Amino acid sequence: MTILVGLGSNLGPRRSTLETALREIERRGVHVDARSGLYESAPMGIPSQRPFLNAVVRVTWQDSPVELLAALREVETVCGRRRDHPDGDRTCDLDLLLFHDRIC
Repeated sequence: MTILVGLGSNLGPRRSTLETALREIERRGVHVDARSGLYESAPMGIPSQRPFLNAVVRVTWQDSPVELLAALREVETVCGRRRDHPDGDRTCDLDLLLFHDRIC
């Protein structure tokens, strides 16, 4: 069974923020099985934003997708994520992309 999580950052020290996010994910019992390289992408929707640094990880998780999403939100908060604007810049953005056979 496959679980994929997308990571992104376009504020602050992007690379170190994503590394911190990975450590925090594992501290919450999410095992990172594989990870992509880092890649930069243009922001979608608001062209004035800074470019994002992104990665995708394949993880193992024993609980529900709702509990995984809650753990990811905790990690975003630890990494300084603020939700002032839905499409705003982000220090850390973690997205549950695929949970077994469900595209999230």
